[in-house]
Amino acid sequence: MAASSSAFGLTEFALRPPTAIFAIGAVVSQYVAGRRLGGRLAGIMAAVLLLGVPQFVAYSRLAMTDVPLAALGTLSMVFVLYGEKRRALTAAAGAASGLAVFTKSAAAFLFLPGLLATVVAQRCIAYLWSREMLLALALAFAVALPGISGQS
Repeated sequence: MAASSSAFGLTEFALRPPTAIFAIGAVVSQYVAGRRLGGRLAGIMAAVLLLGVPQFVAYSRLAMTDVPLAALGTLSMVFVLYGEKRRALTAAAGAASGLAVFTKSAAAFLFLPGLLATVVAQRCIAYLWSREMLLALALAFAVALPGISGQS
């Protein structure tokens, strides 16, 4: 939103497109996560169900941080789901989680139980102390720290 407002000025026109772009990203991430978990039809249904939530559709049109939070949270889940095959995506999940914390502070921690449960279900509890998970945690803190320390 800051980049958009610096390019187009501090107007409603400048603040709404980033939220709409994040909304599209959230729907795509929902589809990708659903497809990974249950196949193509499950992915389509997951995306359609997200589009059926009136608050999500309404917030997608406004300059609010709820939609970017949802998009980054679902993106981190997608990275965790695909991290089993490509380990670098586990680290990317940490970066996406850090951006979610940077976006909306403590509300992003609501994704943490689901992410941890997914990691344990896909692999095992010992994986939580693996090199990839520690790197993901370090990236999450590194990305989120400037946003947390900047708030009072």
